Amino acid sequence: MSRKFRCINLFLAVMLLSIAPANAQLAQPPITVTPCTENCFCHSGSIIVHPANPTPSDEILVITSAPWSSSCPAVTCTQSMDGNRIYLDFTVVDLSTIVPVICLTVISTWTMTNTIGTLPPGTYTVQANINAGSCWSVALSTTFDVSLPTVPQVTYWQYLPLVLALAEE
Repeated sequence: MSRKFRCINLFLAVMLLSIAPANAQLAQPPITVTPCTENCFCHSGSIIVHPANPTPSDEILVITSAPWSSSCPAVTCTQSMDGNRIYLDFTVVDLSTIVPVICLTVISTWTMTNTIGTLPPGTYTVQANINAGSCWSVALSTTFDVSLPTVPQVTYWQYLPLVLALAEE
């Protein structure tokens, strides 16, 4: 067989294996990729509050993201609130530790959006604790203000054209 023909056959075999049903019986045990080692690339993250300057009528979303050392992170989150503190507790594991899949060892980023809802005016702190088991954990926080919408100050001179227009009628 030519080298090109072998490459095409190998590619087709890999493609067939990748579309096999998840509940299919595997002839060999699945390959398990350890989610992180001592040399993890997972020690950072970010929190974004949307909208950036919320008012009491805005539905507030918190978008959290962080890098992961494989192509298939499995992220769960519990959310709670105590006064003006919002707590997001994330647990991240490699999907291959849950179901029989093969995850590539690449740097990827997971993102999760939590709906906080509407909040009364005040200053709030979001505390995100990201736990990746024995590998690493990181705590992120950000503060944002919910304020009443500003009402533009209108002076007499801004009404003058309207008053003159009404006077001419």
